[in-house]
Amino acid sequence: MRILLFTWMVFLSCAYAGAQERPAGERMAENGAVYYLHTVRAGETLYSISKRYQASLEEVRRVNPSASEGIRPGDLLKIPAGPERAAGTVSPQAGEARIILHKVQRKETLYFISRKYGVTIDDILSYNPGLSQLKRGETIRIPQWGSAPMPGAKPHDQGEKGTHWVQPGETLYSISRRYGVAVTALLEENPQARELKSGMRLTIPGRSSGDSADVSHTPAHEEYITHTIQPGETLYSLSKRYGVSAERLVELNPSLDRSFRSGNEIRVPRMGTAPAVPAREESDRVAHVVAPGETLFSISGKYGIGMGELVAANPVLESRPPRTGDTLLIRLPENPLPAETDAETLSRSADCMVKKSYHNTPEVRVALLLPLFIDANRYLNAGFLSGKNEEEDHGEESTGTVSHNEKYISFQGNSENFLHFYEGALLAVDSLRQMGIRIKLDVFDTEQKPSRVRTLVSSGDLANADVIIGPVFPNEQKEISDFAREKKIVVVSPLSASDEVTRNNPWFFQINPPREHVAEKTVEYIAATYPHANLVVLQTGNSSAGAEKEAELLRKEITRRGSGESTAHVRVVDYRKEGFTALKAAMAGDRKNIIVLTSDSEAEVSVAVSNMKMLAREFDVTLIGNNRFPQFDSINPENFHAGRLEFLTPYWPDTRQQVTRSFISRFRSFFKGDPNQFSMQGYDAVFFFAKAVVDFGSDFRQCIPSASAGLVQGNYRFDPRPAEGAVNDGLIVVHYTSDFQVIRKN
Repeated sequence: MRILLFTWMVFLSCAYAGAQERPAGERMAENGAVYYLHTVRAGETLYSISKRYQASLEEVRRVNPSASEGIRPGDLLKIPAGPERAAGTVSPQAGEARIILHKVQRKETLYFISRKYGVTIDDILSYNPGLSQLKRGETIRIPQWGSAPMPGAKPHDQGEKGTHWVQPGETLYSISRRYGVAVTALLEENPQARELKSGMRLTIPGRSSGDSADVSHTPAHEEYITHTIQPGETLYSLSKRYGVSAERLVELNPSLDRSFRSGNEIRVPRMGTAPAVPAREESDRVAHVVAPGETLFSISGKYGIGMGELVAANPVLESRPPRTGDTLLIRLPENPLPAETDAETLSRSADCMVKKSYHNTPEVRVALLLPLFIDANRYLNAGFLSGKNEEEDHGEESTGTVSHNEKYISFQGNSENFLHFYEGALLAVDSLRQMGIRIKLDVFDTEQKPSRVRTLVSSGDLANADVIIGPVFPNEQKEISDFAREKKIVVVSPLSASDEVTRNNPWFFQINPPREHVAEKTVEYIAATYPHANLVVLQTGNSSAGAEKEAELLRKEITRRGSGESTAHVRVVDYRKEGFTALKAAMAGDRKNIIVLTSDSEAEVSVAVSNMKMLAREFDVTLIGNNRFPQFDSINPENFHAGRLEFLTPYWPDTRQQVTRSFISRFRSFFKGDPNQFSMQGYDAVFFFAKAVVDFGSDFRQCIPSASAGLVQGNYRFDPRPAEGAVNDGLIVVHYTSDFQVIRKN
């Protein structure tokens, strides 16, 4: 199976669009030697890494003593960079950084670290992708350029001139603060700095005795606007939006260095290119008192605003849903969406008709953006591709050729799963063509890098797509959000459960709903299906907050549904302290018992379900969990069957369906192996949305409730929402029966 996957990888290396050069590795200097920094990926070995960097295995082991005991994905290794020497003998070129590793100490902040090393917050963020909150003990990368000061360095002495290489994200103001000189003095020495660029060399004038090194005061001429942080925004994105450095924003708003919460208001310098934020009149704001049964969705729909806007105006909603009696601030939009009348609904339904024939329909153009790591995979398997292989156990080269055994094939990170996704997409294309639909599939390798997506967007290669499926990760989706809105192209998030982009962009569709959404729907399912049951919420961890919150949500949902006369009873049992005896005592012999277990810990779940057989002998029991339970290898599935486990999930293959059985058979025939959930998700996503384009046109958003397609493992149900994207609400109820079957209940 892996051999065939790799065959497709080789094919893609020649055929996919959007390939780019792999960037050089980051470097650091230590004790007079230069090293590359390498983050270990899944499937890599010390030998393969040493070959990649053309270093000896013994040298790699010597400089990484702990690696001799084994390496794991995520480990950071130092790889000797040859005879090159560090500072004092080698001067980095403009724009080339050497890397210092910094271990975060207690109470350190980004601002503190940036001051310590003489770099900007932007630099730290750009060299540590995904860094959102500092954690004590973690190691982060600190870039140092040719003239960047080392830890503890001070501004140059009075009267002495210095040299500074402009770093990405720096401004004249931040440089003037760093060296304690005025902006006007910088411009006098460097007239070209009026158009400041990264890599530019500046002469830093010496300070006279009358100059003050403290320039932290606010310039009298600087004007400010107020910005309310929106969901999905980051310190880095705001700095780019307003054309100021992240460092300057923190200086004006010190609280940003501790937290970055949507709904908070901050000061932003009004630059020439900064987007003006018009002040809202008080008449544009109304107070809304939450009525019983109202939700974020219903309230936002009532006023024609997005759910993200509602949360931004009422930060309390970030941590909990609206409660009856809450007074919410509603900022009315300038052009609110009119409520849809019954006549308009009927008209829309009439227009959204699925085609009966697909002959002579326009060609559908689908862009597929996946982190396939084609270049890295090809490099990892150079020996396999050449027909030769090398022994990795002792680092000795084999003298002969070996057969193409799958044990010699390695994959970069989790790219094997995304190759599965691609194979499922190929089967979807084949199915669509058999229906008479003409489809063009363009595949782009993102390598899990926002910069790749950014380059792809600017290249114009996506402009003619009817639908874009991917990227996979949220940080890459942010790069394509504005493009999708501008070009009016639907973008489908096929795997991520983050709705950070979806909730703010009406052109985004999210297949995998957020965990909070699934949890909310699970509460609704329990209240609707078991209104008269004995409900027991298990507390398995140290804190009772999660279990108590779940119990309260169940009580409120049962009451909201008008079940005031219901005999349902909700209680919490601390299983960690009281154990099986307390759980058994909480059971009712005269009604059904629903045991709700919200933990994600395999150890906690394993202990809690270990006695399900014994409990089920005396009582009518059903266990409510989540879709991660079947992935826990340490738990005997018999316990799930004994407890008649149920959980809600956005996808689950039901082999009783003909479409699922047919897909598995075709996959085995095409690729000589079994599909996994990524294969099925690739098929479902491409088949469903490509067919929607043919049925309803490229802007199929209003017609998506009428879309129909035979899906292999999904149950797509999208409802367009005002001013934001659509999240899949088609959750499947999976049920483990007592006679050892696993079935789809709904």
